Amino acid sequence: EGADARPPTGGQAAMLTLAELVDSRYPFPLAWSHRAQQFAVSGHNRWFQLSQLIDATCRYLIAVGMAASEHVAPHDLPPALRDVLPKLSRAALGTRLRAAIAFEDWFAADPEQASCRVVAEALARSQARHPRKRKQLRERLWQLVEARNDTYGHGAYIGGEDEYQLHIHTMTDWLDMLRPLAEFPLVWPNPETLRVLRGDRTRFSARVLMGSHTLWPVAEYEVAARVGRDIVLLDSHGGALTLEPWLLGAACPTCRRESLWAYESHKQGQLRLRELGGNHDHRIDIDATMADALARIPATG
Repeated sequence: EGADARPPTGGQAAMLTLAELVDSRYPFPLAWSHRAQQFAVSGHNRWFQLSQLIDATCRYLIAVGMAASEHVAPHDLPPALRDVLPKLSRAALGTRLRAAIAFEDWFAADPEQASCRVVAEALARSQARHPRKRKQLRERLWQLVEARNDTYGHGAYIGGEDEYQLHIHTMTDWLDMLRPLAEFPLVWPNPETLRVLRGDRTRFSARVLMGSHTLWPVAEYEVAARVGRDIVLLDSHGGALTLEPWLLGAACPTCRRESLWAYESHKQGQLRLRELGGNHDHRIDIDATMADALARIPATG
């Protein structure tokens, strides 16, 4: 199931529609959720999968943003980020959208501040191309979240088909604005292959978590950074951004399938993660060993 595990070449990618590009080249959490939404049939399931897609997009942007912000002093972050970060533990979808937008704005305003600078610069260029469209898109995203929150049980959609299609177009436009994400591999290193070279370079093999296919292909990498055992975002200049603890790879204790898990909340000594790409209702709890990384978000009781 899912797209072909082999990513298309540059010439092939240029010929793809946006839907095909998302399905084959976007980070797995977004590509998988987008594919599930595309193939939903019933009105209830279509709306539910659309809600999961906006949630997955927010969580992925938060994971990248939080990992990048760890290398910046708190007082150097913009006010919008300083305001929303303490609210991310057990956050509602509206809060996650606010955080995702704040990270987009931070990259656009000062991409060199981010530790994964090449990624930030690419997102900044995309954001800067269409300022009016970007403003209108933000307004429509909030309308989508409000519609989702107004539905019964946050699942059954009671609006008309025209309104639903407008929400679909909103997500399509947002994914289009995030095209640079297709340029930077999201990978899961094999810890047994990690080799530290001179100059803090690392050589390793990793599963490539791009596209909706659940059979992740393996590729060899060498980057100008030390790489750990968990999920890493690579840039085009040989840099690497470790996404732990905001995005982790682990086997689901319920269905035994390996999957990706995004930060949801933490309390003293424990981190709760939600599956991102797959069954979004599955959650796992792990020991919170990243105390410094979690310090900017107050723990929940």
